[in-house]
Parts: sequence; structure tokens; C-alpha cells
Amino acid sequence: MTNKKTLLCLLMLCSLLGMAQNVVKVYPTPPMRQAVSGHFAGWIRDGLWTWGGCNYPYVPCADGGPKVYHPIAYGASVNAPEGVFVMGGTDGETSVSRCCYYRSADRNFQNLPSLPKGLDNFAATYHDGLLCVAGGQTDGVPNRDVYILSWPDTTGGWKTVGQLPESCRLQPCMNVQNTADGYCLYIFGGYQPKVDSLGLPAVVHTDGLYLPIARLRKHVAGTPLEWRRTSPASVWTSQEDGKALLRQAIVGTTSTAIGYSHILFIGGVDYGIFLSAISGRQDSLYLRHSPEWYNFRSGALVYHTITDSWALIPGDSLL
Repeated sequence: MTNKKTLLCLLMLCSLLGMAQNVVKVYPTPPMRQAVSGHFAGWIRDGLWTWGGCNYPYVPCADGGPKVYHPIAYGASVNAPEGVFVMGGTDGETSVSRCCYYRSADRNFQNLPSLPKGLDNFAATYHDGLLCVAGGQTDGVPNRDVYILSWPDTTGGWKTVGQLPESCRLQPCMNVQNTADGYCLYIFGGYQPKVDSLGLPAVVHTDGLYLPIARLRKHVAGTPLEWRRTSPASVWTSQEDGKALLRQAIVGTTSTAIGYSHILFIGGVDYGIFLSAISGRQDSLYLRHSPEWYNFRSGALVYHTITDSWALIPGDSLL
């Protein structure tokens, strides 16, 4: 069984690399003005632009320093024809509902209908006149609602089309990619924080959910979305006690659809370390380890929508 999985992953990776020469490239860029996380980013004309974000500029987090927002972080930015959608986020106290479109031609922000509620740490994507949003949280309360907005005619405003099944997903990835059933909306990974007051256990997701875009466009109010589930992202590793399944967490990750049927994931946290942290099982030294201890993913994960399979491109091969 293991050999079959390995062969499938190798075939998928060969197919990916064979679609075009140097599919995965890493380009050096000038350093950012300041180190931030949770910032907005988008490709405008011929350059990468960033906005917002947050950091600890004065005293490290481990020493109790204040987290500074510049002025908003943890929203979503999505590239679209001739511009970038920018929406949601938080100022550290309140989730933001504002949604706007930054047009490359005149470099101006155009206000769009606000999100149905303030959201941060959610996912968004755009495909063929449809802007989709799901997951995240509102003022610390997890959100499972899924919203869509037609573009460029936004007069109908945002529509609530259903909910994510089972547990919520903060910091997930969302993409639209071609499948055997046509284009589908995918939402991968993310996590559910432990919220005792709501009876929510800590969950780190390793799989994805998807549904056909055509059905989403024709969705009728009151009809539940028919989500389907992808296989979990995992690799087999040898250990002294035999074979052990290492699950790949898709949290703190960015993704993009490439080619005809692949989705590429860059970065991410370690499943076990992150789950222990959000479950409250880490001690006071958790924020004081060296960067290597956290085992952040340096390689890239690749998902194939036709075969429902995963491959791992080692970090060294990206350079």
C-alpha cells in the first residue's frame, strides 16, 4: 500500500514539473520596511504590494510586549483582473467588515458592499466574477458561514450560502481549481481554537472541503451546500518504531492554483507542536525556543485535484 502511495506521489510530481519548465521559482526581493505578520499583499501591475500587518516592535511577545497593528492585520487580499480585493481584518480589538477593490489603473480604492459581519483570519478567493469568503472569526467567535459576492455588478450585495460542516476553520486556504466535475471551490486546512465557553475542542485540519462552482452559483437559499472532503495531507516517514503517519498541517500557509489541476501550498506549522499549543499543553518556554524548534515547513505541498493526492517538494529544491 505504501509503495502504491509513493508511486502515485512521484507520478504526480513528475506530471507537475513536466507541465512547464521551472514551474516553481523563488525570486529574491528587497527586504520589507519592517517585519510583520498577517499583512495584505497583492500583485499590482509589475510589482508586489503589501499593506498593514502587525508585530512586536518594542518588547518581544515572550516578554509580554504589546502587539502593534499597522493599523489592520489578518484580513484577506485576493488578486483579480486589473486589481486586488482587500477585506476584513482586525485592529486587535474588533473584527473589520470593510471590503474594497484596489484598481491598478488609477491606484484608487473603490468601496464595495461590506461583509455581512466583521471577519479576521478567514479565507477568500476570486473566480470568474465570483468573490468567495469562508471561515475565520468575528471578535473572537469562530465563523462557519460562507459568503459570495458577484463582480463587477455588486448591487445584490453579499449572500450567505451556507456553512462549513463540522468544526470551524481559522487561517485556512481557499482556491478555485479545475476538476473532473468542472471548476470547484476548495477550502483547505485551518484550525479550530479551543473555546471552553462554546464547548469547542482544539482541532488542526489536515484535509480540505470542496464543491462545484456551478452549483454554488445556482445555490437556492435554505438548501445545504453539498461539501465533499479531500484526503488529508500526509507523508510516510520511517522511525525507529516502524512506520508513522506524519500529518501536514495547513495553517499559516499560503496557496495558489497552478496549471490545469494542481494547488501549491507554501509554508505552514508543525501539526503536533501547533495542536499542543492551541490545546493549552505548552509551558511557559513555548515562545522562547530557537526558530528551528517550531519545525515550520520549508518545503511546498502540492495537491492534485483529479487524483486527490499529495506530494511534498523539499525546501532545498525550491532554491
